[in-house]
Amino acid sequence: MAAKTKNNLSPTHEHMQEIIEGLNDAQRLQHWNELVENVNAIDPSLAIAIDSGRGSVVKAFAPRPLTAEEAKLLFHLVGVMIETNQALQQHAQQTAELVNQWVGHFKGMFKTARMIESFAHFKNLHDEEDDE
Repeated sequence: MAAKTKNNLSPTHEHMQEIIEGLNDAQRLQHWNELVENVNAIDPSLAIAIDSGRGSVVKAFAPRPLTAEEAKLLFHLVGVMIETNQALQQHAQQTAELVNQWVGHFKGMFKTARMIESFAHFKNLHDEEDDE
């Protein structure tokens, strides 16, 4: 019988829970559609486009000259968006690594299940390993 730990969780489940909680505490984003930093938009239309995540709205803007302050805000916004993209890439990579670990746990559970099945059918485990 698998050992249980606090909260009646298996050691594997508890380990994965600790990893996920640690990643969650360390990540820069708390939601999929937020930026890593609050930014001041150049104009209200841009703020609406950013908040709604609709790039098509920004593409429809008519170009206009920018003041030095607006250009500074725009460059800052681009920097924040690059950092946000990096944070999303990191989140995706961490998620892929967690899934990979999860798959490893399933492979181990499957192997254990096959051993139990062999035992149930009075099969010699060493004979089956030779067949593979």
